[in-house]
Amino acid sequence: MQLKAEKDSIFVQLKQSTKLAHEKPELVERLFGTTGFSEVFSIKDDLKFMQSAASKKKKKAAERASIKLEIESLSQSFDRVNLRKSLIHPARTARDILTRPFEEVSNPPLTVSYDLNDTRLPGKFQFIDRYIIGSKVKSAPPSTNSGCDCTDCALSTCKCFTKGSKGDEKQVEVYVRRPDGIVVLSDEYIARGIIPHGEGRHEITECNEHCRCGDDCWNRVVCKGRTVPLEIFQTEKCGFGVRSSKDIVKGQFIERYLGEVVTETELEIREDAAEEHQPSYIYTLDWFNDDLNYKFNHVDGMYFGGAMRFANHSCNANAWCFPVQSHRKDKRVYDLAFFAIKDIKAGVEIRIDYRPDGSADDEKPSEDLIKCQCGEENCRGILWKPGVKTRRRRRREG
Repeated sequence: MQLKAEKDSIFVQLKQSTKLAHEKPELVERLFGTTGFSEVFSIKDDLKFMQSAASKKKKKAAERASIKLEIESLSQSFDRVNLRKSLIHPARTARDILTRPFEEVSNPPLTVSYDLNDTRLPGKFQFIDRYIIGSKVKSAPPSTNSGCDCTDCALSTCKCFTKGSKGDEKQVEVYVRRPDGIVVLSDEYIARGIIPHGEGRHEITECNEHCRCGDDCWNRVVCKGRTVPLEIFQTEKCGFGVRSSKDIVKGQFIERYLGEVVTETELEIREDAAEEHQPSYIYTLDWFNDDLNYKFNHVDGMYFGGAMRFANHSCNANAWCFPVQSHRKDKRVYDLAFFAIKDIKAGVEIRIDYRPDGSADDEKPSEDLIKCQCGEENCRGILWKPGVKTRRRRRREG
């Protein structure tokens, strides 16, 4: 009983401080069988080391002559460094820095070539692989989206192919699968889509994450990204242009038009602050509403965008823009997808029509009218390029 009382008393003291174990280790070990201190790692050694490290004692200067340099290990470390055998022009290095982040997230790749002169891409321009949605832009919440219930997405049953108003609905064939496996726009859809203000034109509604079909569904094209490598290159008369190192077949998806999605108010602020003759890279998202007084959203590709921002005009275009939905309820934000409307051989420039309605501009003749350089037999002669100055004047006169 006396031993237990002594043990309890010592235990209470040890809980308050370990000083007793340092001063009377024999007593603690007799009562508890151990002092609790490690026999391998000495606390005294740790204290000595910390005291030595904290001392103001000057360090001895190292005798450099006695340091052995192992040349073999040094050479092995350099072997792991990717050293180029030839010098690289700084402009090429800048190009690599500009495009590398985009190449990391894109496949097939996007490249830039400088073959004619020293003109370079705008320094403030950055490649992106999706829209940058402005803070003021209102779009339909993801929770309001829906999908189809089918697993094979047959033309006759899949509601993603259903077009027209209620009571006048019909199934519209948008895509077809070629014998080589490439999914392309149907000839009929292309023919209807390129007729200005023609009847029977419909947006493309692709299957989305709410649909029961899988990733191999033939109605998932634009959402998978571009299908061919693209190169931004220098043209002789029209600045930069776009081409592919691979053949592009008629109906094949090429690339989306990308940029910042901004409101009408934001666009007006930007244009009022811009230089008079600054070019415009604006696409208006007005497919679902033809009311000119409607406040549309716009895609601005001035400082952020993709390859199609550099596509030049032709009065005989080989690529065309079609509206593509993945969110069924969203009529204000959707994709602008470019498809080939004829076969495009490798190396041939991809050109689009800046005036797809084909009509002459109703603006007053001015210095803003520039000569078209497309060289096609059906060339309209003059290309109306509605830059910042023109859009600003339209607002003021309206």
